[in-house]
Amino acid sequence: MNNSKAIDFFAWKHHYFEHLFPIWESLPPKYKGNFYVSTHIHELNRFSIPTIDDHFKISSNLQHIIHELSKQKNRLLVIPSMYGDFIDTINRPIALVSHGAGQTYKEKEYTLVPFRKNVILDILPNDHIGQVFKERYPNTTIEVVGCPKLDEWYRNFEPPQNPRPVISLSFHYDRNFVPETRTSFPHFKESLKCLAEEAEKKNWCVLGHGHPLMIETLIPYYEEYGFEVVKDFNEVMNRADLYICDHMSTLYEFASTGRPVVVLNAPWYRRRVEHGLRFWEFANVGINCDEPNQFISSIEKALEDPLEQKELRKKAVQGVYKYTDGRASVRASKALVKFVEANKVHLPSRRQTQVKGYSGINTLLKKQIDTSNSKIIIYGAGDHTTRLLNKLESINVIAVVDKDPSKVGTYIDEIPVHSKNMINQLGADVILISSQAYEEVIYEDLIKEFKDLKIYPLYKSNQSFEKEIFLEIYS
Repeated sequence: MNNSKAIDFFAWKHHYFEHLFPIWESLPPKYKGNFYVSTHIHELNRFSIPTIDDHFKISSNLQHIIHELSKQKNRLLVIPSMYGDFIDTINRPIALVSHGAGQTYKEKEYTLVPFRKNVILDILPNDHIGQVFKERYPNTTIEVVGCPKLDEWYRNFEPPQNPRPVISLSFHYDRNFVPETRTSFPHFKESLKCLAEEAEKKNWCVLGHGHPLMIETLIPYYEEYGFEVVKDFNEVMNRADLYICDHMSTLYEFASTGRPVVVLNAPWYRRRVEHGLRFWEFANVGINCDEPNQFISSIEKALEDPLEQKELRKKAVQGVYKYTDGRASVRASKALVKFVEANKVHLPSRRQTQVKGYSGINTLLKKQIDTSNSKIIIYGAGDHTTRLLNKLESINVIAVVDKDPSKVGTYIDEIPVHSKNMINQLGADVILISSQAYEEVIYEDLIKEFKDLKIYPLYKSNQSFEKEIFLEIYS
């Protein structure tokens, strides 16, 4: 067959692999290209690969894999996430498989645009996200299939027959994107002690789980209160009778197997802002717990699992996963085949639109900072700064500063990275904050400590052009 009809897959985290492999298995052999697996984050034994054949290209060297991926620019590449500093370096047509419930947020949605520049096909779990994507990304093809990862659970799962209730507790990581993406852990931290005491009284077994980016923060607390640490969510699915969580897709994955959940709401989750799905249309997938003093009673009510809650859970699951028949992966594979057979695999065209009044980052900075004479420190040694430095012209940046000790002593574009406690010794006039996600937190910290320096938050200082600045940096 025409080599351009072959479809490649790429997973670089074990839980990403779980979303892609069922689709790969369902794909007709003649359409199978290569399945790339990077083990630079998770070791190979974390990936549940039944049989490693010649289709699998496995390496711990991410750059090697990216180099190999870049050789096949005419073939469709299936990935489970657009989050990764390397994604936009892979200049290939992309089919994006949602690796969660499809939660989106109404604010700052423009931050996703640069990372989606090569996405031409979206494989999604529900109609809600399908409609959102049709409006936001009119040039992509939308296919709603359900959740391929859950097919096996729908076909083969039998609820555990535990001699005593097994309860799993989990928290999302603190993603400072909008208030609803923040973790609820600070609000409910003191409830862990109450849970430990109640578990001892009522003979509950408690499993401590967490988002991969949060679990190491949680482990000391779990160990302090005698909770069994369980990192693998599949183990939670196999063992638990009840799942407690704030806002991970795992809430709906667990609930879709017919078991109760408790939904944790922090005070900073804004009830007046309707994002859809978890916030708030289908928040009633489980018993909602808003305050620490409701924690134990919410668990008790959830364990009772009254008929009313079962009906609400079923409706919420149907809203988040359009299909729960165990055939999502078949639908996804058929969508991929239909797409390539329709000869739709090509890089999308990119048209730049000029925004009235926006003259570019360099012009904005020259108006607001004496860029000719000022010595400038950039705060933040991440990808945002790397990209920003590539855009800046005729600006005297003397150093980059970051609180992460692993970055201190490195260089970005030949500019040294220093620790925060070196700021006073660097002789700067201005600190330019280079972070869209954490700008507000960094700003509040810096203005308290460095009163004699001008603190310049790039986005806060140009609120009318936040979107334009971000898109210019990531263009």
